[in-house]
Amino acid sequence: MCSQLGQYPEEVQAVVKSTITGAILGWVYGGVPAARQSREHYIRQSQAEIYQHKVEAVRSAHNAALRGFIRYGWRWSWRVAAFVTVFNSVSTGLTVDQ
Repeated sequence: MCSQLGQYPEEVQAVVKSTITGAILGWVYGGVPAARQSREHYIRQSQAEIYQHKVEAVRSAHNAALRGFIRYGWRWSWRVAAFVTVFNSVSTGLTVDQ
C-alpha cells in the first residue's frame, strides 16, 4: 500500500484531506447557528440571575455559546465527515486504474 518513500498513494491522501475538510466545514455549519441559539437561550433563561460584574454575565453567555458550538458542531462534523469519506472512497475506488 505504501510506496518505497513511505508515502500513501495520491488517491488515499485525497480522501483523507477531503474527510478533514468535510469535518471542519461540518463543525462550522452545525456549530455557528447552535452557538448563536445557545447564547440567546441562555440570556433569556438567566434574566433573574444577579452577577457581580458585567464581565461575569458576558463570560457566562460566551461559555453557553461555546458549549453549543462544541456540542452541535461535533454532531454535524462526524456526520459530514462520514458522508464525505464514503462518497469519496467509492468514487475513487471506481475510478482508480488497476
